Amino acid sequence: MADKSGLLEGKDEIMQFLHTTEYKLKKYVAMGMPVVIEDGRWLAHKDNIDEFFKAYTRRKFEGIIPD
Repeated sequence: MADKSGLLEGKDEIMQFLHTTEYKLKKYVAMGMPVVIEDGRWLAHKDNIDEFFKAYTRRKFEGIIPD
């Protein structure tokens, strides 16, 4: 599990934090979610992921009408 610094180590820990699947994790990374892959080991920080999703959900989607 992540330590108090907010560092997430490994795909499983990052997926658990996001409550998502590996498919979606890779999709978010391809969209620019900040993750470092060093020697095959995935590293991310909770604050950076939170900022990514704040920016992502702030985007305007033309043609989409909310319920």
